[in-house]
Parts: sequence; C-alpha cells; structure tokens
Amino acid sequence: MTANMVQGAVGTPPRGWGALRSHGRVVSGQLAAQASSSDPFIVHTAEARIDPSWDDVVEHLSGGDLIQTTRWAATRQRIGIQVHHLRLCAPDGAVLAGGLIQCRRVLPGVWIGAVPRGPLLFAEKPGLADRLMQELAAMARRTGIDLLIVQPPVGGEHPLDGAMRAAGFRPGGPTLAADASIRIDLRRSEEEILHSAHTRRRTHIRNVLRSPLEWRLSDDVATFHALHVASARRTGFRPIELAALQAQWDILAPAGMCQIIEVRHDGVPIEAEWLTCFAGNVTSKLKGRAYGKGPATAALKVAGTAVLWHAICWARSIGAQYFDLGGFERSAAEAVLRGEKLKADLSPPCQIKWSFGGEVFLLPQAQFLLTNRLLQPVLSGLVPPLLNDQRLRRRVQRLRAWIGGTGLGTGAAT
Repeated sequence: MTANMVQGAVGTPPRGWGALRSHGRVVSGQLAAQASSSDPFIVHTAEARIDPSWDDVVEHLSGGDLIQTTRWAATRQRIGIQVHHLRLCAPDGAVLAGGLIQCRRVLPGVWIGAVPRGPLLFAEKPGLADRLMQELAAMARRTGIDLLIVQPPVGGEHPLDGAMRAAGFRPGGPTLAADASIRIDLRRSEEEILHSAHTRRRTHIRNVLRSPLEWRLSDDVATFHALHVASARRTGFRPIELAALQAQWDILAPAGMCQIIEVRHDGVPIEAEWLTCFAGNVTSKLKGRAYGKGPATAALKVAGTAVLWHAICWARSIGAQYFDLGGFERSAAEAVLRGEKLKADLSPPCQIKWSFGGEVFLLPQAQFLLTNRLLQPVLSGLVPPLLNDQRLRRRVQRLRAWIGGTGLGTGAAT
C-alpha cells in the first residue's frame, strides 16, 4: 500500500413485554419453548442475549447480515432498545429459522417492531417459511407491537414472499436498511480496483497518494463522533448519538466487527470512516468530516477520497472479499441495471459512490404488518403513503437510527 500511515433513547417496554409468551405458556425473562409431539418445530422466544452459536450460523448463511447477530442486538440493548429473539428449532435442537426483532415506542401508545435483513431461513423444510412468519406475527401481537416492519435478507425475499403475504404483510414500509448499494470486488489488485474507478476519481486517488495526508486505524470514538456531528450540521442529516457509537465499539470492535479509519492533515483529524466487518464484507456505515473556515488546500480537497480509498485498501489487506459503499439511491440503481444513463440530479453522496466504479446491486424492500386483524383491511392502504410522507422523513430517520441502519446522507466526501 503506497499510503502514509501513522501508528496508531430509552423507553419503557411495550405492553406484555415483561412476560414473554409462547403457545399459551408465560415465562418472565426466560426462554419459552414448546412443541407438541406432532409439531416438527420447537419455537423459542426470549430477550436477546449474546449467543456465539447463533452469530456463527448467521455469518455462514448466504445473505446473513451483522444486523441480525446477537452482538448487534447487544449494541441496541445498551442504549435502551428492546430486542426479542425468535428461533424455530428441530427436535434435536438444530436451529432452522429465526430472527431478531427490535421494538420501540414511536408515539404515545404506539410501538413499532423492526426486523432488518431478516427473518432468516437456515434450512429447506416444508412449511418452515410459513411457520416462521406466523410465529413472527404472533409474537408481535403478544408483545404489543402495533406495526411490524420486515426487510428480508439478501436472497431471502423469494423463499419468504408467499409466507409473508399469507401472514398479512404488505409492501410499502419504510426502508430499515439500504435497499440498493454499490460494492467493490476486493479480490482484485489495488491497481485493478484503481482502474475500475471513473477518470476523475482515479485522478483524485493519485493525488491522495502524493499528498501529505496521513491515515491510521483509530479507536477514538469521541473524535469520530465530533467529525460525524460536524458533517450532520453541514449537510442536514440526523447524526448517530455518541452512546450508540460507543456501544457498537465496545461490543463489536473486540470481535473484529467494527473499525474506524481516520485521515489527518498536519496531525489533525479531518476525515473519518466508520466501518463494519462481517462475513467477508466491509461496509461503510458512517462518515465524519471537519469543516474548517480557512481556504481549502489541494490536500483538503481530496480528503474524502482519501478516507474511502484507504478504507478500501485496508479492507483488502485483511482479506475481505467486498467493500460495500453503504447504500445507493434505488431508482438510480434500477436505471443502471436497465443499462440507462444516470440522471444529472443524482445526489452528491451517490455520485461519489458511483465514481468508484463498483457493482450496483438491489436489496429486498421492506414490508409491513398491522397486528390488529380488524384494522388491517381499513388501514393497509393508508399506511404506505403515511410512512413515506415527506413530512415524516425525520421520524423515518429516527427509525433507521435506532435500528442501526444508515441513510444516503451520512457524511460527505469529495
């Protein structure tokens, strides 16, 4: 690598949450499980706890995501978010399916449950997908969730599609995580990755390599947060709270699932990237940038390119297969996949991601379930426009923030 490197919200539980129910049985704070002799599935429901065996199964599943691990759940619980763990097992104890459901009150008396990148199917068994969605909906009703939003895992939307419809889910919910993105294949050489970038971006990267900018791996969460907040104020997105970042670092970093890349100018941090690492993928989650009042030097003009390029090279150095740029406008991604030219009004963050020359891909979109069966026919048609109304954008940002998803405007680069 030819770079310079220096060393270096809490709510009360929803109604019924304190007593977890499973098939009529009630246990308080304990795992609930029951199956009849004719039932091929044993259903477990409990408050999420760190479970390395579950996380290992998720990591080795095609489409498994960090956000469906119990370590991620622990980061949410640290900041007061309820996370419920549903598992369907075979009689011999093998995990067949399940998912982690985050729950929080969003309005007085209104609770939302969120299942980003889930639920997950680990086996192909007759009736398993239908049973999984039935149990998920039943659990939401038992625990007082009024609106359940599910965004299936990559590759999992087709096996679950019919089961979700049968359980009453409808398309149109707000995205819990990116529903399109761009990824860079890291199995190539740095030179090949450089040549796949667009002409102007290649020039910026070469300028980075000749610049006095230094980069390092950092464990300074507070400095990253200060840069992140500066970006939020400048560009108008909702920043992630320091407590949430600290929880992620404390729980994920020791397991190698989280990293901060920091770029410095004259020894001062000016740009940073918050990365997650899981199942051979490194993902750009959050950005931060200091906005000085002085004149922009040649080095400062390419600082955003610098932090992304160093993040890409670092990901390749640890043996990751892909670097995910962390979200892309779905309409633009669909246009690219149709072979169309991108429109001139593409947002600046997406323009930057596009210029790195990665592969555009689509991810499953969210669906929702109103848990009150009597109100479903009346309200199902009203919920999608309400959830996606421009006036409720801030609430949707808050929803994604507490889940841990990121939007397209989580930083800036040049």
